[in-house]
Amino acid sequence: GNLPEGSGGFIDDSIDSPKDGLKSSISNSGKPSLTEYHCLTSEKGSSLVAFLIHTGRRHQIRVHSTHLGYPILGDNFYGDENSASRLMLHCSGVSFFYQDQMTCMDQPPWIENHTWAEIFPFLADSVMQNSFD
Repeated sequence: GNLPEGSGGFIDDSIDSPKDGLKSSISNSGKPSLTEYHCLTSEKGSSLVAFLIHTGRRHQIRVHSTHLGYPILGDNFYGDENSASRLMLHCSGVSFFYQDQMTCMDQPPWIENHTWAEIFPFLADSVMQNSFD
């Protein structure tokens, strides 16, 4: 299904990752997990969504997007295995804090004409906005 274009927000639901390697799931007994998302475009039953992970849980984007009702295309573990021939989850850049500074390992090509603040208008932390722009 389509997320409405321009929609976004936070998914703040704890994730439990069982030790037996089975599916992670939303659970009150899980670890705090925060994912920020923004729908860049929607068409033909699919949406292009940018995610910003604030915590690092196993399969966090996959679990949170499925919980939201919009599993990743081709996710045969958490979603519909017939939706695409393979998992359509791609990393466009990696950023992390090191010595109290945001370090960006790669600038994704689709962001050339946009600022991170435009893509994630929900970012209120000026440190993160200044580091990405």
